[in-house]
Parts: sequence; structure tokens; C-alpha cells
Amino acid sequence: MNTATFSRLFIVSIFSGLALGAQAQQVFYNGASVHVEAGAHIFIQGGFTNQGSGQVSSDGIITLTGNWINNASNNVFTPGDTGLVVLDGTTQTIQGTGSTHFARLSMKNASIKTISVNTQVTDALIIDSSEVALSNDTLFLSNPASNSLSRSIGYISNGLNGAFVRATNSSSAYLFPMGSAAGTTRYRPIEVTPNTNAAHQFGIGFINNDPSTDGYLTTNANSPACFVNDQWYHKVARLVGNDSAVLAIGFDGVADT
Repeated sequence: MNTATFSRLFIVSIFSGLALGAQAQQVFYNGASVHVEAGAHIFIQGGFTNQGSGQVSSDGIITLTGNWINNASNNVFTPGDTGLVVLDGTTQTIQGTGSTHFARLSMKNASIKTISVNTQVTDALIIDSSEVALSNDTLFLSNPASNSLSRSIGYISNGLNGAFVRATNSSSAYLFPMGSAAGTTRYRPIEVTPNTNAAHQFGIGFINNDPSTDGYLTTNANSPACFVNDQWYHKVARLVGNDSAVLAIGFDGVADT
């Protein structure tokens, strides 16, 4: 197996030596073992593809302007890594036949970052000003610290069966920054505050259309409800745990009535 260690800034546009195949604007790892030391920064002017038995150990920073693709049977990074991956292009996609488990993942620029495969972040998720589009896949933030997510004006969108999932282990408020640009652009977050410190997982999706369109008839409201929003709705699931939680749902009293 080929092994390389990076301990300083490394700029890549055409990459060869570690991979069995390479082309301009795309980095391929195919059976290579790569270690990015703390303090090192690899900048890829293009995309990244992991395939074969390629694997990365990273405590540094990997920044790329293209797509992130994992076609290997592993999750790209070795467990316990603390490295940061920065998606610093315009429209970018996390995709492939295999899931990637990022330690820290940052979305830069006011652009769409599409996630088309189930993806996990184990330490910190930084949305910045991007739309993180999940389609019908799942983004799982497994760090149960309530401050493991940060954002400026960015949000997470999803398809009918997509969801943003967070692990919790405290009675703090956990932000789910849900929104959508489909039709009328809306940002409608939810804060989930568990009533205990036990381990839980909650999954939330935001659907930016009339619930009746998807079979959730707004005319079936039960007393004492006097009004059911017919413009959008959330899908909320407690996936792990048995305790209750308080939901605070973002609502625009002018636009949503």
C-alpha cells in the first residue's frame, strides 16, 4: 500500500503518485493511505474521489472546490480523526456509492451543497451561508453537544423522505435549521429541547408545500386546534430514546397566515 504524509500547505490541481489514476481537476485515491497531520492544509482545485481501498487519516484541513465522491467500501476517514473538510466552491455535491463520515465539515459560500448519499458528521457541522440540500438522504450529526452545529444564514433543505438527524444527551436546545427554496423561499427552524439528559436521536425534515398534497389533510384537525397551516409542514421523528421533548417551531406571523 502507498502511504504519504502531509505536514504543510499542499495545493493540488493535477495529482499523481499516490493514486493509480489521476486527471486534471480531480484527485483520485485508489488503494492509497494518506495522512494529513495537524497544521497541514491540502487545497484541491477541483474534486476528490475515494475508491478501491483508499483511506484518509486527517487531523488537518482539506479544502476543495469540486465534488466529494466516495466509491470505496469504507467511510474515507479513520475513526477518531479530528480533521476539517471545507467545501469552498460554488455548487458542490457529496456523493458516491459509500457514505463518508466527516469529523468536521464546513460549507462555504452562498451556494447549494447537495448531499446525495447518507452522510455523517462526528464532531462539528458548519453551514455558514450555504443551502445544504439533502434530497431524500440523511445528514447525521452524531456529536451530542448542542453547540456542534453553527451557521450564519445557511439552512438545510430536504426532499419528502430526507432528514437532518441530531444526537442529543442534554436538556439543552438543539437547533435544526430547516428551510427550502422550492416555491416560496422559507427558513423555518425547529429547536428541540429534550426533557432529560438521556441519549436520544431526533430526525427532522421540512416540506415546503401544503400538507394535503402529501396525504396529511389539513381538514382533519382535531379539537382544540382551530387552524392548520396549509403552506408547509415539518416531519419530526424520535429515532432513539423514549423521553419527551419540547419543540419550538419557527413561524412567520405575517407570511404564514
